[in-house]
Amino acid sequence: MAAEKPFVTTDVGIVRELPGGIVADGEAEIAAALGRLHEDESLRYRLGKEGRAAILRDRSNQIIEETREELVRELERKSNLQAWPPTTTKPS
Repeated sequence: MAAEKPFVTTDVGIVRELPGGIVADGEAEIAAALGRLHEDESLRYRLGKEGRAAILRDRSNQIIEETREELVRELERKSNLQAWPPTTTKPS
């Protein structure tokens, strides 16, 4: 997906939710999907772009979250604040 290449796969795990590919059931459908990709340049291009966009979007969100967490930890070290997010503890 990150390489802007479409994929053909069988229906396993969450693969139906992934953009950028064709999910096929059985050998005949896999062969047909590969044939479609081979013959249809615009389909290859569109699926490749969809997969790449999803990777960039998801990775960007991950980087933003990691950076936010790192900033919070740095602020905690510098100001002796409680950990974020705050935890609720019940008195014993």
